[in-house]
Amino acid sequence: MSYSEPLINQPRYFFLSIGVGVLLCVIYVLLQGLFRIAGEGCFSFYPADGLFCAVFALVSFFFMVIYCGGRVRLHLILGEAAGFFLFYFSVGKYIYKALLRVAEVLRHLLSGLFRPYAFIFSSFISGIRGLLKKITVKKSAASEKDGDTAEKKKKKFNLFDKIHLKNPDKSV
Repeated sequence: MSYSEPLINQPRYFFLSIGVGVLLCVIYVLLQGLFRIAGEGCFSFYPADGLFCAVFALVSFFFMVIYCGGRVRLHLILGEAAGFFLFYFSVGKYIYKALLRVAEVLRHLLSGLFRPYAFIFSSFISGIRGLLKKITVKKSAASEKDGDTAEKKKKKFNLFDKIHLKNPDKSV
């Protein structure tokens, strides 16, 4: 039974894990840049981070299965982290800035293309709101006319009313 990899394989797997970390950083930067088209708020950060976490888990899992037989090794996790942060702080931040500019240009183009549709959609929504308001006004006016019948119905179905022990239909 062997508890560790042969010494010759450990540096090779470590450098492969650094490469996987670089690949994960490239994926992270691309996802963050792609989701910046939606803006700078939480609607762009959360989906990008969630998708990256899923991709990171899958890539790390399959890397560990292929090269370590499914065993999680600390030096491989540290190699992935080292590759990720080395690439991010050296080249990744410049790529990210460039992707931010591209996303900003695309956001302005898309907003210009969809502006007429947004106007039509907003006018449609305001028409629906007006229609619903008229319906509620007519419904409230109709309920004011039938106010006493509604009270009678409420009295008929009062569950918390006093229960009489005497039966009024009985002769005794």
